[in-house]
Amino acid sequence: MANNTDITKYVARKIKYYRELKNITQQEVAEFIGTTQQSIARYESGERKTDNNILFSLADLFGVSVNDFFPPISYRTEELYKDKDSEINAIMHSDMNNLPDEVKADMLKQAMEEKQKMILEETEQVLNIKKELENIEKKN
Repeated sequence: MANNTDITKYVARKIKYYRELKNITQQEVAEFIGTTQQSIARYESGERKTDNNILFSLADLFGVSVNDFFPPISYRTEELYKDKDSEINAIMHSDMNNLPDEVKADMLKQAMEEKQKMILEETEQVLNIKKELENIEKKN
């Protein structure tokens, strides 16, 4: 699963991307959100994390949604499933001829259920984040 540092770097690249796309200087961004050019440089390098207020101000300035600063779900979940997929492949393709078919089937079923549970948990987390963002947008 993508860790917080990966997400911070992704957000940083998106901030810089949207700023450059709009042909706005770091100083202009800083003046708009009430901070310094150095802070904007730190946000863009990933040295400093943006809080919700900053992200909403940046989204307003750039004319994008707050969600546009974050990676798509597939990016965040890729690492989460990699290990489980390796386990499933090992069960399906390994030399388990000495095990009864029922045991192999149970092992595969358990691994698949664990992966399904991971997917459901990730989906629930994403939906909760989406609700939080919608509530924040309503307040702003």
